[in-house]
Amino acid sequence: MSILSISIRHSRSRSVVAAGSLDFGCTSTSAGMYTLAGQGVLRIISGMYSEAPGFHNFGIMASNKAFAAGLKRYKDLPGHSVAISQVGSPVHYSLALIAEKYGLDLKSMRIEPLQGIPQIISSIQGNQVDAAVNTATAMNPVLSAGTAHLLGWVGDDAPWQAAVTITTAKKIAEHPKTVEAFLRAFKKGTRDYHDAFTGPNEKRQDGPTAPEVLKILSKYTDQAPEQIHLSVAYVDAEARIDVKDIWHQSAGSNHRRC
Repeated sequence: MSILSISIRHSRSRSVVAAGSLDFGCTSTSAGMYTLAGQGVLRIISGMYSEAPGFHNFGIMASNKAFAAGLKRYKDLPGHSVAISQVGSPVHYSLALIAEKYGLDLKSMRIEPLQGIPQIISSIQGNQVDAAVNTATAMNPVLSAGTAHLLGWVGDDAPWQAAVTITTAKKIAEHPKTVEAFLRAFKKGTRDYHDAFTGPNEKRQDGPTAPEVLKILSKYTDQAPEQIHLSVAYVDAEARIDVKDIWHQSAGSNHRRC
């Protein structure tokens, strides 16, 4: 049997897994992923991280200029420009969920797909866009420096399954025991992560192992433990999938490409 190959949170993991270059991938959900799944190439085999109340993963912030002019809450977003990474991306979907909850028309916002986190940060700091949807790890330094204002964390208003693990239909059919072994090991990791950062009633709370897990995450992400601690996403202990939300996402994946 060949050496197991895994892609963790790689921006192209869905395509390299689909091509057979990697056995498994852990990736954010996206319109592109659902397209490959709809074609019968990819299969979702477990959950990964989710947006959940009290956990900071994706957030929406306003530029100083727009904030001073009155953009202080989600309901103020219509008529403003909003930076995202790509059309159909998780941050785009996060914005759509916020709009859905508050009855906002996405068409009333000027969506700016800037193709990367550095471009988004530069644009918000330079007041070139009014608002932006981004990851907590990218947002927190900007917010701390006072060069942008937080409108809110997506998970507090619109929980959803933000990432999953994937493999190919071929891998499941030809090597089911390998897939089972991967999931057994993966679930041990999700349990360790969950217990480090989640308390009773699935609320955000550090456990005794939090410092140890933060060190591990720091090692593999090249980010300081203090920075990671401010941007902890929710992970189900058993890596379960929010099936209802996945159906909701896949039903709306065509809109995410628009």
